[in-house]
Amino acid sequence: MVRTDQGDIRCRSVVIATNARSAKILVPSLQVPNSNAVTTWYHLADCAGAELTDGKSTLVIDGKKFNGHIDDPTRPLVNTVVMTNAAPSYATGNRTLISSSALGVHHSSQAENLVRSHLAALYKVSTSNWTHVATYPVPDALPMMAAPHDTEQSVRLSDGVYLAGDYRQVSSINGALASGRRAAEALLVDDL
Repeated sequence: MVRTDQGDIRCRSVVIATNARSAKILVPSLQVPNSNAVTTWYHLADCAGAELTDGKSTLVIDGKKFNGHIDDPTRPLVNTVVMTNAAPSYATGNRTLISSSALGVHHSSQAENLVRSHLAALYKVSTSNWTHVATYPVPDALPMMAAPHDTEQSVRLSDGVYLAGDYRQVSSINGALASGRRAAEALLVDDL
């Protein structure tokens, strides 16, 4: 029996295909990993994408950040990309859209100023005239994968109840899809 806002639904099987936090709400006894948080900023640049990465859809990382400067607060970004170099339709009128991400949840205008400064260093251009479009903090972006991590946790919770999500396999979109496939395959095997 599955209980919804619209009423109860009788079923032989159910797949709980959610993020870890939602699965824990539905199944309180379920052990789920903590999550990593990510904040993404979007900016419209005042220059062409070709000026930033030679027009290529290149993911830019800060090599210094991963070479002993991991906790440097003046270098918050882990990566940035000129989105419109990969998909011009993401902005109108030949505008240049930049997406940049940092670990953790960041809300303040000070954080946006640090991001803008870091972008200037990474792209070697002034960002003072860039337009801040939006900031999206995602507290549960990806499940933590502390070692040792079981990359193929059972998708069978109990008779007729299956779990799917990146927290059951590998913390990624691919992990979520793969665990969904495994849950569907297990359901089909068990239901036949």
